[in-house]
Amino acid sequence: MHPDTRRAMREHLLTFIDTRTTDYADEPMWIDAARYHDPDHLRAEYDAVFTAHPRIVAHGGQDLVHTPEGITVTRSDGVLTAVDAAGVHYPVQEYAGLVWMHPDPEASFDMATWFGPELDRDIACCGVADAALYRHETFRLDVNWKTVMDGFTDAYHLQFVHPQTVGPFFHTNVYKCDPFGKNWRMVVARRGIEDFRGEDVDYGEFTEYAIASFTCYPGSIIALAPAHFEIWSVRPDPGDLGRSIVDLWFLVPELPTTDKALRFRAKNWEIVLHAVRDEDWVVAKSVSDSLPRSGIPALVLGRNEKATQILHRSLTADVPWSRS
Repeated sequence: MHPDTRRAMREHLLTFIDTRTTDYADEPMWIDAARYHDPDHLRAEYDAVFTAHPRIVAHGGQDLVHTPEGITVTRSDGVLTAVDAAGVHYPVQEYAGLVWMHPDPEASFDMATWFGPELDRDIACCGVADAALYRHETFRLDVNWKTVMDGFTDAYHLQFVHPQTVGPFFHTNVYKCDPFGKNWRMVVARRGIEDFRGEDVDYGEFTEYAIASFTCYPGSIIALAPAHFEIWSVRPDPGDLGRSIVDLWFLVPELPTTDKALRFRAKNWEIVLHAVRDEDWVVAKSVSDSLPRSGIPALVLGRNEKATQILHRSLTADVPWSRS
């Protein structure tokens, strides 16, 4: 991130720790539970949201990608194209070392403008554009896509869902979240941030005391970890809107060549997979499976779930829910 943002985030996070508070939303938010499972709503949501917003489809180093939705992304002589089986071409561009596609064939878009000047500045400074692709994997999950995104936007669950994996590295519920239109930046405090006080702090060591992520609504995430980048794309499965498709691109500053570096990267990859696949997504499936049968009319997002509220507020605006 830009040095000014790093400096501001450090001060916010230290203040939250010292005052035992966090970045609260103005009030709790209620969501109709049927938004997660009503077939008509899921179709309306897909048509209104996932055909109107760009998403990540590849890393810039990939010359050929076949997406699960049947779109082929290629780079030939430096020119990017995205085309489906019917020969329909989709707008595509490279931004921050990532390939972004707009699902509307008639659309035009510019990601720097889409993010806005402050997020664009932070993304440009974070190093992701120069990172190399270590590994890419696509996951098909038997859960609603929103339960997946709820996990990515909540800093409260860390010590409870991840007590032995990533949880011990973070201050649970200590975060700063700033919306930029429908998009947002989220920064979570790591254990040890208390040691980064004073005026002589090296802001180049930002990921030693906090992690940051930039989310492009509705489900494209650029996450900055201490030694790598995680690029996520979360969306409904168009063949079954109750299911979801998740892509993970694992990027590193330089590809490993020694045995030690190879072991280190493999271990990092497994830690990430274990945390999301065996912990986050287990919770997501429990929620996704139980909501249609629970009789619960609505879910509440607390004031400490600010990023999750930002996501659902935009979804509510794009696809209003009418009780029938």
